[in-house]
Amino acid sequence: MSRKRTITIVVLIATTSLLMGLYFNKRHATEEVYDPQLDLVIKDYLPENIISPSSGGKVFCAYDWLGSDTKNDKTYVYAWVVCSEYYLTEGKIEEGTGTSLPVVLVTVKSNSGYQINELKKPNDGTYYAQSIKNIFPKRIREKILNTNSDEYNKRVDILSSQVLLQAKNYFSGSTSDL
Repeated sequence: MSRKRTITIVVLIATTSLLMGLYFNKRHATEEVYDPQLDLVIKDYLPENIISPSSGGKVFCAYDWLGSDTKNDKTYVYAWVVCSEYYLTEGKIEEGTGTSLPVVLVTVKSNSGYQINELKKPNDGTYYAQSIKNIFPKRIREKILNTNSDEYNKRVDILSSQVLLQAKNYFSGSTSDL
């Protein structure tokens, strides 16, 4: 074989290997990861870390899974979260502080299960859109920023209903009207 032909073959093999490696690495980086164990960890984590109760009540949360990525042994979970504080006043459930926002939960899986190591939340006000761009990948940003008001309201209404149901179940032995 001529030297020129050998170099061409080597370059083609190297290029093909590089492209295949990039393809499989990218595929792995955007692979969806849903695990019921992770779901339980998230549900336990959110009420303790999203908002603090301002009226002495208990915080309840629900979330909508927007997607996930796995990179370098970390799973990045993208979710829309609704959390509200509820408390009792004369046997009636009252709502205190609350929030609705997209978040990134950075998790690591070990032999004992998932652990959430970091929570990323967007900034408020004029910095909101830029912070969304900084912390969410493009495919998730589109789900957050390109949602029309009807879709947004539907998502928040569903999640808020789930949060209220959690509160009603929690306070069910203590209320005069559910």
